Amino acid sequence: SIPKEIKQLKKLYTFHIDYNRLKSLPTELFELKWLNEFSAAHNQITHIPKEINRAKRLEHLGISNNKIKVLPPEMGELVKLSQVGLSDNQISTLPAEIGKWKNCESLSLEQNQLQSLPKEIGKLKKLYFLNLGNNKLTHLPQEIGNLKSLTWLSLMRN
Repeated sequence: SIPKEIKQLKKLYTFHIDYNRLKSLPTELFELKWLNEFSAAHNQITHIPKEINRAKRLEHLGISNNKIKVLPPEMGELVKLSQVGLSDNQISTLPAEIGKWKNCESLSLEQNQLQSLPKEIGKLKKLYFLNLGNNKLTHLPQEIGNLKSLTWLSLMRN
């Protein structure tokens, strides 16, 4: 596990903790005010703490290959996010608050349990990469047509 004292690393900018069999993330982690890039892929994390919203400078977030089922709506407050990797989890819905990710350019959500997308996805005007393959999508919101920067889209195996 990650010790709560992690918050004492005041200048930490990049933190990768992939492949560590972690089951949870301490809320103190998101008190790191300079944290720009965080990756916790290939663990056993079951949820993302709502306190993630404290990481205001976060631009790169990778929490793929875990056991996450729900994204807290507070994630919408991470308005500087440009690259988000949430592939290979168990996410069934996305909060409407993702529409606040105005700087998001790359969003990877393949291999989840998504059945639909919120219409707010259409607000991600800078999005050029969207991977929605291997989900359970039966339709897309008409707002998907607002993604004028999109150059790469996968809907394989839905």
